[in-house]
Formats: sequence, C-alpha cells, structure tokens
Amino acid sequence: MKCYLHKFALLLGAMLLSVPLHASDLDFTVDSITYTITDAGSCAVNGIEKQSANVVIPESVTNEADGKTYTVTGIHKAVDDNVTMLSLTLPNTVTYADDGAFSMCRALEHLDLGNSIKTVGEDAFTYCWSLKTIDIPASLETLKGVSFFLMCNNLTNINVAEANAYYASKDGVLFNKVFSTLIRVPEGKKMSDYEVPSSVTKIKNWAFFNLKIDNISIPATVENLGDSSIAYIPFQSCYVKNINVDPENQVYSSIDGVVFNKDASTILVNPPIREGAYTIPSSVTTIGTWAFASSQLSEVSIPKSVANIEGYAFINTDKLEIMHCLNPVPPVCGDIVFSGSLQEKLYVPAGSLTAYQSTAPWSEFKSIEEIVPSAVDGIETGSNAVVNVYTMTGALVRANVSAANAAQQLPAGLYIVGGKKLLVK
Repeated sequence: MKCYLHKFALLLGAMLLSVPLHASDLDFTVDSITYTITDAGSCAVNGIEKQSANVVIPESVTNEADGKTYTVTGIHKAVDDNVTMLSLTLPNTVTYADDGAFSMCRALEHLDLGNSIKTVGEDAFTYCWSLKTIDIPASLETLKGVSFFLMCNNLTNINVAEANAYYASKDGVLFNKVFSTLIRVPEGKKMSDYEVPSSVTKIKNWAFFNLKIDNISIPATVENLGDSSIAYIPFQSCYVKNINVDPENQVYSSIDGVVFNKDASTILVNPPIREGAYTIPSSVTTIGTWAFASSQLSEVSIPKSVANIEGYAFINTDKLEIMHCLNPVPPVCGDIVFSGSLQEKLYVPAGSLTAYQSTAPWSEFKSIEEIVPSAVDGIETGSNAVVNVYTMTGALVRANVSAANAAQQLPAGLYIVGGKKLLVK
C-alpha cells in the first residue's frame, strides 16, 4: 500500500509539473512596467502604465515573486493607446520588437532602439503621430511586413547607421542597403518635388503613403512599382498631383502625370488627390488593379477600347458620381471593382442598356442611361450659334465657342453643349 501511494504521489507531481503556466503566472510588474517571462533567464516588456512620460527600460529586472533576475530581451507591447509617454529608451539587451510594439504611442516624440535590436515586427510604429525622427541602429536586420511608419504624420527623417548591413538612408528616406529599393518616404517630409534616385529598380508598397507632394519623378531604372501580390500600392493615399515617368523607362510611361504601362494600353495609377473629370486615353484596353483606388474624381470616361477592368480598380471612390463607358459590350471586371464607390450614374452607348443592366457589377449602378449616338444631335450649328461646353458634372470646358466647332479636339466622352448631350467618340 505504501509503495502504491508513493508511486501515485510521484505520478501526481509529474502531472502538476507538466501543466503549463497561465499567461498571468508569467507576468510581473516593476516600476510601472509589466514584463512577461519568455524563458529561464529572459523577459519582454508587455506594457507600460499610461501615466509614464519618459520611460527608460532597464537591462534586467528582478521578479519579487520568484526572486529571480531576468534580462530584458524583447518588446511585446509597449503601451496600448498611450497619450502621455513622450520618450522611450530601450536597453542594449533588447533584440526584437513584436508586431505593433510601439503602435498608438501618439505622444511619443523620441524613441531610442538601443544598439542590439535585430528584428522589428509589422506595424510596429503605426500611429506614432508625434515621432519626428527615428534612428535605425547598425544591428537591425529585418523590418517585417509590407508597410512601415504608417500614420506617423510628423515623421520627417528615417536615419540609418552607416554600418547597417541591410538598410540605408538618404535625406531621411529609407532604402535597402544598395539603394536599389525605395522603402519609405516619411509622410511628414515637407517638399514639393521628389526625384527617385536613378539607382532604384523597385519601389515598395506604401512607400509614399500619406505624403503631401506636388510631383514625383520615376527614373528609367524602375522596373517594379510595388510588390506583385498587391500591385501599384506605392502611391495609395499619397497626396500627389503628378507622377512623371522618365521617357526612357522600358516598363512604365506617364501621360499628363498619370502612370501607364510602356505602350499605354493599361492605366496603372491615377493620382488619388485629383478632382473633377478624367477621360482615359483611347489607347487603353485594361484598367489596372487599384488604378483609381481612393480617387477624388467626380467623373470618369472609359473609352470603347477598354475590355477589362482589374480588381479594386475603383475601390473607395466615394466622390465618383458619373461614369461613362463607351464600349457597347460591358468590360469584364475583376473582384470588388466598385466596392466603396457611389455607383450613382452610368452612361452607356445606345443599344447596350440591357447588356449593362444584366451584367454585374455594372447592374449595381443606381442609374443607367443610354447616351446620344450622334455627336451633334439637337445642337444648333449655324455660324452665329455660340455655346458653352460642360462636363456631365457641370465643369466648364469651353466658353463662348461656335457650335460648329464645339466638338473639335475634345477627348472622348459625354458633354453638355448648348443644353444638349454631346457624345465625342
């Protein structure tokens, strides 16, 4: 019997030792900073009290509960929606910061990453509104994810230590080490023009996110705009007026500040900040992925030549009231082309109304109307007739012109001329 009880006691002890500790059993707090034990001798910061202003993380801390001293090697989460912390200094023992580690530190003005950090997780700095400068140490090897320093509205400089083997910076702009990939232009940088260096062959997604700028120049060397999985995202939510591509570029081209593929058969990027009406050139057969995403345009004219519209092309175009599609056969559309769009009025060629009404996503427009087939139908063309030419949203195109010449050299689209609808093919 004693032998049986002894064996049972040993078995029970082994079972208890095998039960994993709850997260709360691994957490302890010292001087308003919460730590999580990560292994026998290490811990990571898991929270900082909101009332803290200037925070210096120590290299090691002692847990009163077990009497052990742990080396601080990581940052799981610095704060959650902290509005008081002004500065944060990491010790040289920290080697990693997890996803979102410093996100929502909206008052943070200064961040010292130490000199041993190797990995920083995705969205680690998102919504650090007050951060003006960030210094990347020589030790950093990896910035995870596809987006960096998003919503850091006042960030003007990203400075990389010259000894860093993986990243580099020039004029506060972040690149890979050999300056062949442009990673991020800080969104708080004040400038009217930016010329991408001629060493660059690739521009990463979100590279110009939230940047307010008049002109961006793309050199002949650039072969990739964004990652292939999410094409042409470098300019999303960028307040740019014109994107100009070097004529010698063999992959891309630009017309009036709008980006196309080399032969202008695919429109790739229409600067999102542009307003008013835009007529797609008649050379275009495909509207590319994200081409008009988040556009502020109120009116777009699609030429007869367009047969395909790729996914997300007009996503979140909540100002787009009028669309003209001049192809009698509804263009084939990819995934959620018009998600987040108004889809108010659609004008289609005469005889194609039924086709558009029965084809998704065109059928989802609130109003679909056939346009006048004749270019001058109902317009007085006498030599004494003087008319004004307007877009369908009321923007004046020409004033006090002869009705006989009203349609000359107008881009393809639908207009109001002398009070009548005018279709220019």
